[in-house]
Amino acid sequence: MHPHLSGGDAVFLEGNMRVHLQNSGYVTLSIDISEETITNYDNISNNFPGGLFKCVRTISLFDERLFEHEFFVKLSQAFPFLRILRLENFQTQKEKSNDDNQHLPIIEYPHITKLSLLDAHDDYIEQFLFRSKALLPNYISVSVHYDSLQRVTNHFTRDQTKINSAQIRDFFLPDRKDLSKDFKHGDVWINFSFHLVITQYDFPGS
Repeated sequence: MHPHLSGGDAVFLEGNMRVHLQNSGYVTLSIDISEETITNYDNISNNFPGGLFKCVRTISLFDERLFEHEFFVKLSQAFPFLRILRLENFQTQKEKSNDDNQHLPIIEYPHITKLSLLDAHDDYIEQFLFRSKALLPNYISVSVHYDSLQRVTNHFTRDQTKINSAQIRDFFLPDRKDLSKDFKHGDVWINFSFHLVITQYDFPGS
């Protein structure tokens, strides 16, 4: 570490880490995060200040407070090249867009390929499957509980979810072990078609 003095206090710098030793005896540690170099950004909450993170490809979201639609607008602007998103939040949204009320701006996720929604309220599955909320131009993989998927898609018949669901190449359904006897490790990967056709297929190399 390289020491610097600031107002009688000692400041030590090591890479992107700053240790501040105050005369009062308190120690402050801070880490400078460069928006130009990080590729993962974990545990993003409603306190996320925004910014532009062109190198970030993977993020995880967690909060005990609800995420509203505007929060996802901010995320899409901050992470324009996002590929993988994991969300953990069981709080229901207050502002909703349903089949008859489509007043929220549609958010485009031009590069996303994987979504993990296993620990998410149904509202956040709707956040990505509703055509009035999200645009998914790429084929993607989604981890989700089967019961939640049935509720959100109304047993795979809901018009609001048809367009984005057509972009989903496969689902990971950890709670459907009755479909898993021919798969490695008891995991379930299924192809999904919105015409009520679900086809199983083997893992590569199985």
